[in-house]
Amino acid sequence: MYQQPPPAAYAQPVYAQPVYAQPPTYAEPTPAAEPVAPAAPETPPADDMTHKLAQLQQLGQLKEQGILTDAEFDAQKAKILGS
Repeated sequence: MYQQPPPAAYAQPVYAQPVYAQPPTYAEPTPAAEPVAPAAPETPPADDMTHKLAQLQQLGQLKEQGILTDAEFDAQKAKILGS
C-alpha cells in the first residue's frame, strides 16, 4: 500500500544553524628589516698573541695525552699561527 507523505503542516520544521560570532583574526606584524651596517675590517685584538699561546699550550697538552696525532697537531698549529 502506498503512503502519502504527511502534509507540510505536520512536517518537522527545518531550523537554520546558529551562527556564532567569531573573534577577529589579526595578522602578525612582520618585523621591519633592520639596516645592516657594513662590516668593519677585522683588526686583531691586543691580546691576540696571548690567545694564540693559550691555544698552542692546549694543543700541546692534547698531543701529550695522546688525543692528537703528530699530523693533527702540526695541522692545528699551522692553522693557529697562520691566522
